[in-house]
Amino acid sequence: MPKIHALKEEEKLPNEFWVDQRWALEHYSEFRKEYADMWIAILSKKVVASGKDLTEEKEKSLRENAGRPLVILFVESEARILYE
Repeated sequence: MPKIHALKEEEKLPNEFWVDQRWALEHYSEFRKEYADMWIAILSKKVVASGKDLTEEKEKSLRENAGRPLVILFVESEARILYE
């Protein structure tokens, strides 16, 4: 499971990240068909990596090659509702 990176105050996510984030959410139902129960990495409105696990090393390598933060998303095979 990827480690969560907390942004420092001086860090700012580029606009391209938010475009990819929006695109990912709009296409989530399509991702469920191909990437069910997998992690995906999205860059420039494309899935650039996927797998059952996404190691910290692989995420770091993808981010370094992209030159900016990628959208990393776990695609659930079915909706889950939590009850309290």
